[in-house]
Amino acid sequence: MAYIKMNVFSRCLMRATPVTVILPLDRFPFPGVPEREDKPFKTLYLLHGGFGSPNDYLYYTNIKEYAESRDLAVVIPAGDNLFFSDQKQFHSNYSAFVGDELVRLMNRMFPLSTAREDTFLAGFSMGGYSALKIGLKYGRNFGYAAGFSAPTILDGLQEGGEQKLPEILGGKAFIEAVFGDAASFRDSEHNLAWFAARQTESGAAVPKLYLSVGTSDLLADDCVRLGGQLKDAGCEVAFRTGPGGHDWAFWNAELKYIVENWLPTEEDRYADLPGFLEADLSTGADNVEIPRNSTLLHEFTESGNGEKR
Repeated sequence: MAYIKMNVFSRCLMRATPVTVILPLDRFPFPGVPEREDKPFKTLYLLHGGFGSPNDYLYYTNIKEYAESRDLAVVIPAGDNLFFSDQKQFHSNYSAFVGDELVRLMNRMFPLSTAREDTFLAGFSMGGYSALKIGLKYGRNFGYAAGFSAPTILDGLQEGGEQKLPEILGGKAFIEAVFGDAASFRDSEHNLAWFAARQTESGAAVPKLYLSVGTSDLLADDCVRLGGQLKDAGCEVAFRTGPGGHDWAFWNAELKYIVENWLPTEEDRYADLPGFLEADLSTGADNVEIPRNSTLLHEFTESGNGEKR
């Protein structure tokens, strides 16, 4: 498993920006396991949440394990707290960077598939909203886009909506600074339901979408409503909900689910390997059996001279 942390210069951002890459190039070839076919890797681009960084996925999820088991490359960019939106006046065009420039850069640097059906996008919270928006905007590059616990933003621009996520991020003033006021927001790419309808009506390439939210999440009702709106807009949408809140336990479980069940990733070549004990240690050279649920301890006792033996 190659784990790479680097800076790349972005024209969209007009500066160097950190990118983390996970590349399962060097998996150990256990006996009996078929060799991986020499072909480009399918790739998952992961977007972090508010107050976060690319490190969050490495600290709080098992993404390296999921990627290795499915021969999946993973690319994690940084997006500040700006919902990966384009802020042209500050040269902070994160949407264009993630949706197009970063994909082209990574395809030039690593052995990644350039096919849109092999290129995926996902995120949680702020990153979940952003993954859906960027997937809709740059559907020519992404075949699949998933958003976990994605805020809909528009509610935060209405009276009485500031008790939700926008208040945490700075309230209505912050949201308007990033997206504009409610009037301009409604008919823009930031309004996911409106934007999805526009994209499908225009015949633009639209990825398959996945939404999920925990039943204890404050955003649960909004996410359920958004899923229905995206379906009504003509998108192919999978929606899942279950126990959980706005937290890493839920997001890690969802990440595992989409990698193993929703995204068209490779089969796990190691899934049918026998356990080590059954394969090698059930009987040794002296025909000694190891009880299946036992714990082997090294015992030390005091000798007469006080030394341990």
